Amino acid sequence: MKEFIKPYRKELFLSLLFSTVGGVLALFVPFLIGKTIDFAVGENNVNFNKISEILLQMVIIVMVVAFCQWFNSIISAKFSYNTAKDLRINLFSKLQRLPVSKLDRHNKGDLVSRTVADCENISDGLLQAVTQFFTAVVTIIGTLSAMFFINRHIALYVLALTPLPLLTAHFIAISSKKFVGVMNVEKGHLTAFTEEYISNVKLVKTLTAEDYVAEKYAVLNKNFSKAGCKATFISSLANPCTRFVNGMIYAVIALIGALYVTDNALTVGALVAMLTYANQYTKPFNEISSVFTELQKAIKSAERVIEIEDTPVKTDKKTVSGDIIEFKNVTFGYKPNENIIENFSLKVEKGQKIAIIGKTGCGKTTLVNLLVGFYELDKGEILIDNVPVGDINLAEIMTCVMQDTWVFTGSIRENVAYGKPESTDEEIKKACKQAQVHKIIMGLPGGYDYICNENNVLSDGEKQLICIARAFLKNPPVIILDEATSSVDIETEKKISQALKELTVGRTSFVIAHRPETLKDADVVVELGKGVV
Repeated sequence: MKEFIKPYRKELFLSLLFSTVGGVLALFVPFLIGKTIDFAVGENNVNFNKISEILLQMVIIVMVVAFCQWFNSIISAKFSYNTAKDLRINLFSKLQRLPVSKLDRHNKGDLVSRTVADCENISDGLLQAVTQFFTAVVTIIGTLSAMFFINRHIALYVLALTPLPLLTAHFIAISSKKFVGVMNVEKGHLTAFTEEYISNVKLVKTLTAEDYVAEKYAVLNKNFSKAGCKATFISSLANPCTRFVNGMIYAVIALIGALYVTDNALTVGALVAMLTYANQYTKPFNEISSVFTELQKAIKSAERVIEIEDTPVKTDKKTVSGDIIEFKNVTFGYKPNENIIENFSLKVEKGQKIAIIGKTGCGKTTLVNLLVGFYELDKGEILIDNVPVGDINLAEIMTCVMQDTWVFTGSIRENVAYGKPESTDEEIKKACKQAQVHKIIMGLPGGYDYICNENNVLSDGEKQLICIARAFLKNPPVIILDEATSSVDIETEKKISQALKELTVGRTSFVIAHRPETLKDADVVVELGKGVV
């Protein structure tokens, strides 16, 4: 976390400074109240001039303290939210660099929860730690020093009783951390299921599985609620328990102080100041205990975020031309001892078109996933210009058009230029014409400015044409088409095939398809059966 806090050291320093100044100045108020009482105690012993002076001093001090607290709240909020912002950006960037094999270990909802909710918990924890925790520490040290200044014997009694609220808060915090961890896990499960349902709501309705989904959601929701109630119950014990202990301490100090007053060892004003300091001394322990829940959430969330952050990723990627691609004795399986690809070898020269065919489940898409570096091999290696794919910046030399179409909420122009955002309008239109989607776009309201998403009038075939237009626009030396024309009609497929033929001239291409039309121009046809050529 240090690297995320470092850019905002100035805000952190100012927050600590104003917390210190405000906390120290606030310590003078009880002392001045005691002086005021001493100037008003006794018959015909009221000194209005001195009382007026002290009241003026108190007003000035209270105004300065209020300003320090106000300014500190702004600075600390800026510090914590900016830190969390950078953390979210870095985490999201890390997710982009992680191989698919690492992402597959977490469900989508859990990753969303870590990126949004956990970073938010860290932000809240930082805010609580800076604004309340540090202020509480300053108050504890300051009030204890003031009590020693007034009467060291009573101060020693207070100090001796201090471990009671600390131990109480400590034992509650240990239990709280455990239940907060369980709550975060259940929250991730609930978020994942909700995201999964929303993404596949049409399928659920088609299969009339609403009741089944509702029952499963109810179970997950109940588990989360139960874990949340337990965590909240344990955490909520901290404040009342410490308040009870602090109340007992306050009563003991009042009794001892009264005995000192009767022996003329302490003035009434000093006793009032002492009791006020004793109350201020115990109050920070209540505040510290009250933020334990937020801090425990922040710690658990930080552990979940750091788990992703600490996942190793190669950053020193090399740049190659993509002339020669070679599979050497490649073996891979998603599960141990269940190989999808078995001892696969193939050498592809520059400009060759490789068609990959086979029955469903034979490993066609898996082979492509390995080529683009989504998964690590069990055995063998895949080389591009004699460099392992894991060491190459593949985005510079290849692009993929997968069978699953995807468009995001944005204009047609933005969607087509997704892989090459610096493209000009002319380049975008040229790519769309090559993909046979230009006329379709011009028929939409606003043309290239039409806002598309997953739920508007675009058909799956039109979305797929937009995905193909992205490949035309990027124009890389290696092109991968995973059944890229599966959602278009035969006439459109012929047009795209002709355009693809022009695009693949002088470039290497891998094509997965079932239709014979796609295989006519292939230089090599690889038929897979149970992972074997």
